[in-house]
Amino acid sequence: MQTKKIESLLLSVPQMDDDHTALITQEDEFSTAVAADAPRAELFVRLTQLIEAFRYHFDCEESMMRSNRFKSWKRHAQEHLTLIEQMSWLRDDLAAGTVNQCGAMVLCMRDWTEQHIIGADKRFACYLHEGPVANGIFSIVG
Repeated sequence: MQTKKIESLLLSVPQMDDDHTALITQEDEFSTAVAADAPRAELFVRLTQLIEAFRYHFDCEESMMRSNRFKSWKRHAQEHLTLIEQMSWLRDDLAAGTVNQCGAMVLCMRDWTEQHIIGADKRFACYLHEGPVANGIFSIVG
């Protein structure tokens, strides 16, 4: 993905931005392998690595949400679970030989990632930027 496109997805939350950049880079590498008609075994390995990278990121992000008392974390986590399930189904179908071309799923993953970042993740980033007092977690005693 172009640097300019990645920059448009930055949320000013360093951990999230670093993870998102790494995930998008890994998605791009998978997309390149699909476009190059890489062997099924290579695509399986790349997709497995991508799933694990997403899982790690989601675990970190959800932990950050819970520790910051983000009220919508369960709904957000459900979105994460849905993507992991879809990617796992694709990987399993790839291993079974029932999927010949992953190009459509690559586009779907990329679109999901971008929409999730500019939607759900941006709402969480705004919550973090507003701080606990603005979000009613702590009260100011004066």
